[in-house]
Amino acid sequence: MQRIIPFEQAIGAIEEELLEISTSRKIILIGLAGGSASGKSTLAKNLEEHFPLMLNLALDHYYLGKDDMPDRKNYDHPNCLELSLLKKHLVLLHQGQSIQRPDYRFAISQRVRYTTVLPASLVLVEGLFALHENLRPHLDFSVFVDASTPCRLARRIHRDIAEGRRMIGEEGENTVRDKIRGYWERYAEPMYQEHIAPTKEYADLVVLNE
Repeated sequence: MQRIIPFEQAIGAIEEELLEISTSRKIILIGLAGGSASGKSTLAKNLEEHFPLMLNLALDHYYLGKDDMPDRKNYDHPNCLELSLLKKHLVLLHQGQSIQRPDYRFAISQRVRYTTVLPASLVLVEGLFALHENLRPHLDFSVFVDASTPCRLARRIHRDIAEGRRMIGEEGENTVRDKIRGYWERYAEPMYQEHIAPTKEYADLVVLNE
């Protein structure tokens, strides 16, 4: 049965579920999904601090190179990631085997190398499409971070500017904000409604983060 809890209770609730799952599994894979700027990365960081030996397998590393993307401007469609490779890696990690994970750099929109990643008893699979239908069968527990569209957009604008993902420069902050909103309205939010929001129903735990 799906549980719905506030963000501040997430760590405790996840720890409780993992204790129960650990009685029957030596290796546990958690899926952590949600919309852009919903708070996935924050929760992932909190989990890393709480479980120091946890492996955080971010979906961002599985983006295709820009030349291989179906739409070079749309980073919010599942076809922009090599989910088939991630699926194979989840199987290997469940078997206690190491993987060759791509290292993706957003600054150049390319994979720069492959890194050997060792298995762990607890693996977090975090990203927009962590609860995609091709990945769900390989997860032992699933979490969806839920936030309203206005809240996520406000965070996205602040994050992209604060982290330098969108440089202000001579064009000014208002123009940058308009560009972020433009991408959001054309790509991010429609893709969320079509491909990400529907996966919430498959989550064991929904974390509210307004």
